[in-house]
Amino acid sequence: MPARIDHSILRRIAVAGALLLLGLSAGCAMWHPDRWDLDRYRDERAVDIEGHLSREDPIVASPF
Repeated sequence: MPARIDHSILRRIAVAGALLLLGLSAGCAMWHPDRWDLDRYRDERAVDIEGHLSREDPIVASPF
């Protein structure tokens, strides 16, 4: 004989599921990609060096 589930338990499960879905959708709405950008933690000197290394003209002029 299958176990009988009380209606109050089903109601609690349904409410918990609805709250979980609302929480997930609210969490996605508050997602800010700039908060997770790790470049803001970089040292200014490292950014400067990377900028100099990525430019097109050579760092040292050719003596030939």
